[in-house]
Amino acid sequence: HTGSLLSYTQQINGSWINGQNAGGSRNNVSFPENPKFWLRVRMQSEVYLTLMQRPRDKIGSSNNSSRTLQHGTSNHTTGTAIGLHIWKVKNRHFNLQKTILTTPVVGTSSHSYDRQLQLRCELSPGYHLLIPSTFLRDIEGDFLLRVLSSGPITLSEVSSNKPLEQESEDKMPGVWETLEFKGQWKKSNRNAGGSRNFPSYHLNPRFSFRVSTNTEVVKITLRQHNQENACHAIGFHVYLVLVDGSLPLFSQEPCASCVPHSHTLEVCKICHLAPGQYVVVPSTYLPDQECKFSIFISTKTER
Repeated sequence: HTGSLLSYTQQINGSWINGQNAGGSRNNVSFPENPKFWLRVRMQSEVYLTLMQRPRDKIGSSNNSSRTLQHGTSNHTTGTAIGLHIWKVKNRHFNLQKTILTTPVVGTSSHSYDRQLQLRCELSPGYHLLIPSTFLRDIEGDFLLRVLSSGPITLSEVSSNKPLEQESEDKMPGVWETLEFKGQWKKSNRNAGGSRNFPSYHLNPRFSFRVSTNTEVVKITLRQHNQENACHAIGFHVYLVLVDGSLPLFSQEPCASCVPHSHTLEVCKICHLAPGQYVVVPSTYLPDQECKFSIFISTKTER
């Protein structure tokens, strides 16, 4: 915090609506469906952003998908888990899918049940894409997005009747091919190893796939076969198989990851992988959690 006077203010209301734009967190393939906003920064500025959940009336509320407000003034017991991420783009004509695969300029490290969350950062002049999200997809809610800045700014909603480039991957000439693997984490099989935080991680099932030279994009989906209200936190990592075997698989850093682990039926990651042989390792966050699962590996190749 530089102590600059944040004398410029913009704010805008928005909603997550099931079936339209409640895309969930970045772990969901539907993340691009979330409400999107343009923040145009005119000069290098200190910026303070607030995402605030707005209470819904009883008709519009969705009690089965949100935590109960226990104390009217509490900042920790209301609504659903929310997050906010910001990307810098060169202009308003850009590829959304590729942009959200890059590291945000700034974003919440995890989704929070707080009534409001704040981000403070320095932003350079130009266009910034703001995407507020709930942790789980299809969760409805209303919010207020407020931006305070030391320099002139403009905040506006991305027009829903002018879809961004999230469809551009599908418009490229090419064809999708999908491999399906079925597996199970089971204690008696000694393969419910948990996440990389645990020494038993290497026990997890692993599945091999190849990326060819004409592959443009790889989409990996992990789906647990469980009741929605009994989901384990799931995720996966992708490792490159070295031809000479010079480095053991789990001594490498993953070349793609779908983390943090999420309490949801399905998680997905779109990757741009170099040609080669790969292994995907799905896991629950905690060891010894049992569940059947499926992995879908979809590759898009040039025609």
